[in-house]
Amino acid sequence: SPGVDLRELGEAPVARTAKKRYQRVLVHCPLPVTMVEKITDAFFCPEVHEKLKQFRIDDVHRIQSHAWPHIFRGGSAVLVGNRNSGMTLAYLPMLYTRMKQDQEDGTLGVNVGARAIVICGSSRKVQKTSKTFDGFNDRHRTQLTVLASSAPCETRDHVIELQNGFDVLFTTVPGFKRLLECAQQETVDVFQLEDLQYIVVDDYDTIVQHYGKQLKSILKTLMSRVDEHGKFKTQVVLTSTRWMPEFMSFLKRFDNPMLCISSGVEAALYGRAKFNLQILTRDEKVRAVREILSTQNYFHEPTMVICNTAEEVEHLADVLRKASVSVMAFTTTTIETHQMHKNAVILCTDACLLHINVRYIQNLIHF
Repeated sequence: SPGVDLRELGEAPVARTAKKRYQRVLVHCPLPVTMVEKITDAFFCPEVHEKLKQFRIDDVHRIQSHAWPHIFRGGSAVLVGNRNSGMTLAYLPMLYTRMKQDQEDGTLGVNVGARAIVICGSSRKVQKTSKTFDGFNDRHRTQLTVLASSAPCETRDHVIELQNGFDVLFTTVPGFKRLLECAQQETVDVFQLEDLQYIVVDDYDTIVQHYGKQLKSILKTLMSRVDEHGKFKTQVVLTSTRWMPEFMSFLKRFDNPMLCISSGVEAALYGRAKFNLQILTRDEKVRAVREILSTQNYFHEPTMVICNTAEEVEHLADVLRKASVSVMAFTTTTIETHQMHKNAVILCTDACLLHINVRYIQNLIHF
């Protein structure tokens, strides 16, 4: 069936890693969190497994390992990670699986509009994600119907097509607004909230920058169906590269919510960490680190300094040791030779960071 290479979504595969690496994700959920380590263990429908195998997608990103089981159970989620953290594939194959199950059960149908609406940050993203989703369809089996609507010239045709109902609509905020305006002019309905089961906003932070008021108005309408406890009846997934305080209002109204953050900086912002940024020369940075360490008891407040290169680690370690500072220096060549202890300042590079237990670190310095 037609489709695009899943790797074109800007999500390069990660190297196969140990279980502890997948656990380095901030996850908040009212229910016990389950995790997928191997893609073959994910509860995807056969069509999805076949397509992933065809494109040799066999690595699991950290955010995907937690998102897939949660979405499979019908939970809503806010996913926060960087551009290469695999957020689009954290929801897309499981959305297809959920909708395929609904179709096979025969419990849900749609007469007008769509059962799922995916709002993307750009027309280009609409085309890529919709083609990937449609690519999961097997021509020898019953297929899910897909409509990608972002071009203004196709708005009226899409309004007509929506009268017959689609399984999933991929669109942008301007595209969705044009559909509603055109439907009003034609005095027809293009959406029935009773049939809407899934809502996804991909690149929420990017969309808000350009269409903040319009997006909030759209979501207010689409999420107006609530239960007796004020919880949204639709299953919702929001993806973003940045943590935004407004996500808390969504999480409070999700039925079975999950917050998953794979970015360390964004997790720190969510935790209300305080940041102090200084741009200095190399010698000034060394002096600044010495001043910081002289004003705090790093024995009781464990400190880590992250350097750019192994040479920086070795230089800083030499300077600090001469100043009688207890130091543990980690580089790619020494990572396996040292045992961690808490009574020392930890020096390392970004490449070594994933191999070091940083759970107890209280002061983090980027050199």
